[in-house]
Amino acid sequence: MTEIRLLVDFPDLEAAAKVINAVWDDPTLSSAALLRAYTHFGNPTFGAFVDAELVGVSVAFVAPSGGMHLHSHI
Repeated sequence: MTEIRLLVDFPDLEAAAKVINAVWDDPTLSSAALLRAYTHFGNPTFGAFVDAELVGVSVAFVAPSGGMHLHSHI
C-alpha cells in the first residue's frame, strides 16, 4: 500500500535527505536539519511510503509569484 505523508519527525527527515542526496548524486545537497528548517517556514517535505519504506520525496517551496503555489523539483 502506498502512503503519502508530511514529514516532520527527525528520523523521517534524515531518511528523506538520504533519498534527495541519492537522486541528485550529491551527498552534501540536503540534511535533515535543512529540511526541518524548510518545513518550519512553510515549505513542506512529503514522503511516499510503500509498505512503510520511504521510496520517494517531494520538497516544496512556497512560490508567491504568479499566485501563491508550491513548487518542487524532486
